[in-house]
Amino acid sequence: MRPSLFGNLTDDVSLYEYLALRVRAGGDPKTRNGYFVNIQTDGPVQSDLWQHRLYLRGNGDWEDVYVSETMMHDICCTTSPTFHSKKIPFKSFMLTNSGEAVSSEMTMMQEAIRSVGVSLLGGKANIQGQYELGIDCIGATNDVSTITKC
Repeated sequence: MRPSLFGNLTDDVSLYEYLALRVRAGGDPKTRNGYFVNIQTDGPVQSDLWQHRLYLRGNGDWEDVYVSETMMHDICCTTSPTFHSKKIPFKSFMLTNSGEAVSSEMTMMQEAIRSVGVSLLGGKANIQGQYELGIDCIGATNDVSTITKC
């Protein structure tokens, strides 16, 4: 998946099941789980975002963590103690608008992804401190058994 840099360019990830992130969290221990991954699509409401919470080990290593669709928390794999990648099912993202969950039966328009980003969880969650997040790559994959090539 390539970043969309101009106007209404979109990426089609409809043939993929997972968003893949290779990330490394640092900063204060209390801020290491203070992130959301956001997807904006070319849907009818431009201010809608599809969000999923990022739960990270935050020990300074690159992470390979699977997010369970039903449990919505991480199930860690054992590929390597120093390198891991994060894979998130597209169907587990929640539709939000202006930071609030939207009760909707809509599904994400995976054929029209405009942007993928990471935001900080703070404010109402009362998470304060120094945030540090390294992002090596963002991509899409169907294979949860191997390290993502994004």
